[in-house]
Order: sequence, then structure tokens, then C-alpha cells
Amino acid sequence: MGNEGHEAAEKWLNHVEKTFLVMQSQGNLPPDRWIETTTEFLGPELVSWWRQESYQMLPEVAADWEVFKQLFRKMFIPLEYIDRKKQEFTHLKQGKMLTNEYYRRFTDLSRYDPEVAANPVEMLHRFKLGTKKKWCSIATSTLCATYQEFYEVLLRIEDSENMPSESEDEEEKKGNQRRDDKGKGQLSQGPRKSQSFKRSGTSSSSSSGGLSSNV
Repeated sequence: MGNEGHEAAEKWLNHVEKTFLVMQSQGNLPPDRWIETTTEFLGPELVSWWRQESYQMLPEVAADWEVFKQLFRKMFIPLEYIDRKKQEFTHLKQGKMLTNEYYRRFTDLSRYDPEVAANPVEMLHRFKLGTKKKWCSIATSTLCATYQEFYEVLLRIEDSENMPSESEDEEEKKGNQRRDDKGKGQLSQGPRKSQSFKRSGTSSSSSSGGLSSNV
């Protein structure tokens, strides 16, 4: 519709292009029909925008997908947005992100800096800069040629840190044992027996010392 924002416009364009590439590989959609097909998915305002743009072009130029992408990006994905994303990539830090999340975010943002993305050495350097310092000092002892290899090292470090230590395992076992012993003790005691005491009475016989009178 044209009002979804820069990021949504970029995702939409990438999705459409990937879809067309798949369809082309299957022989269903030749490149000269991509723009014609795209206009079927545009809102009325965007259709009017593209119609005005295409009026100023030769037919073969108006059917060029690369031309459409360039004009679409200029209109809906401005350079200011690209520069902002590039800066986000440059200053990206792992912080509280898990290794997987940091890796995905780093890889996704790298497309906004094509020169760095095409340089494996610089990508590795950037990735290390954003990594948690306590992990970076450990991982640097392992030689890596790419940031993907370094990422694998970080995963192993993260997994080892999340595993409970032997002392923690032993303490957990002792705690479980204490709870088991306590439960067994309560079961063995059983209900307490109550004792009842009867008041003992004494009876005296008057046969030996009593007097009887007959009337």
C-alpha cells in the first residue's frame, strides 16, 4: 500500500523478487513479466506512482526489473534509512543477546554494508568487536578464518558455561538426599500414641469390721 514504512517496504521487495526467481526457475514467469506481475500486488496509489514513472521511459526500460527496483528503493527505502542500518551494523554489540541471536542479527545487518560483507577478514574483525569481552578473550586462542567459524567457537563456549559444574551437581545431589531422608523420617515416625490414665478407686469391705443388726 505504500504506508507500511521503510523496513516493511524492503522486506516486501525482497520477498517478491525471491518469489519471481523461484517461478522463473520453474519456467513459469520470464523476467520481462516481473513488473507487470508486481503491479497486481500494489495498492492504487502505488500503481499511479509507477504509471507516472513509466510514462517517461521507453517500453524496454519500463520492463526492466532493475530499473523498477532502483526507483522503488529511491521512493520507499531512502538512503537515510540505509545509512542508519549501516551504522547499526557498525556499532552492533552482543550485549545480552544469545550467540545465535547475535549471529543472525549481524548477518542480516551486514547487507547494508556491501564492502564489508564481501571481505571475510573485515567481517571476522567486526564480529569479534561486538562479541562479549569475556568470550572474545577465550575464543581468540582458536584460529578462525571467517566469522562463521568464530561463531561456532562461541557456541561451544556458551554451551560449556550453561552446563552445571561438578560441584553444583554434587550439591544438588546432597540437597535431594536431604529431602529424601527428611521425607523417610516423617513416614517412619507414624502417628503418636496417646496414653490414657484411669483413676483407680479403692473399695472397702465392712464384713470384717462392720456391725449388722437385724430388726
